[in-house]
Amino acid sequence: MPENLIGDDSLIIGVVGESGAGKTSLIESLVRELSARRVRVSSIKHVHDGNVLIPQGKDTTRHLLAGSNPVIGISSNEVIIYINDSYALDNAISLLNKIASPDVIIVEGFKQSSIPKIVIGNIEVNGPVLLRCGSTEECLQHCINLIEREVKRERILQKLPGLNCGKCGFPGCKDLADAVVNGIENISTCKNRGEAKVKILVNEDEVQINKFVSELVSNVISALVKSLKNVNNPGSIRISIDFPEKMKTSD
Repeated sequence: MPENLIGDDSLIIGVVGESGAGKTSLIESLVRELSARRVRVSSIKHVHDGNVLIPQGKDTTRHLLAGSNPVIGISSNEVIIYINDSYALDNAISLLNKIASPDVIIVEGFKQSSIPKIVIGNIEVNGPVLLRCGSTEECLQHCINLIEREVKRERILQKLPGLNCGKCGFPGCKDLADAVVNGIENISTCKNRGEAKVKILVNEDEVQINKFVSELVSNVISALVKSLKNVNNPGSIRISIDFPEKMKTSD
C-alpha cells in the first residue's frame, strides 16, 4: 500500500475515468455505504468550467465582485464558502481537514495529481493506482473494503505512541497496526501505550515520548487544570506556549 495514501489528517483517494465512466455514481455509492458504517467522508470534485461555481445574481456574488475573499453564506442548515481564487488541490484538502476532520477524502478527477487513485477504464494517470476496474459495479465492494481497512489501520495508529521501539516484537508501529487489522495481534501488545494520548509539539515538530513521560505529563496537567474554577472532568486539554525572543536560546 503506498505510504502517501494517508495525508496529514485523512485518508485521501482519487476516483478518475473518462467522461461518462460512472465516477460520480461510484463516489455517491461509496459515500452512502461508508457513512452508514460510521466512516466520516468528505469529497472534492474537479469542475472544468469555473463559472458554474459562482451563483449568478446572488448577494454572495455581489460580495465577491466587490472584493471580499472568501465569502461565507450561512443559512439555518447550510454553510457555503466561496473563494475567489485558483485553489490548488492541496489547499482544498488542507481546508477540509481543518473544518471537517474526515476519516477519508474522496477526490473526483485531478488525474494528473500524485494522490493514489481508483481508475475506471484504461486512461493513463499520474500517481499510484490502487485499483483499476471496468465499471462502477466491479469497483464498489473492492473500494469499500480498501477504504475500511485503511481507516481502521489509521485509527489504530493514532492510538499508538509512534516510537517504533520494537518492544512489541514488530519493527515499528505501522507493522503492529497492520497485524491488529489482520486480526493476528492486539493493540495491548504495545508496551508504551498509556491511557492518555499526549502529543508535544516544539516549533510545530512532534517530539516522541515514551509511556512514562506521557503518563507523567497527563497526570500533572490534568490535576492542575481540574483545580481551576469551572473545570469538571475535561475530555481533552490543549496547551500552547509561545516563548518571547529573549527566552529563546541558540544551539
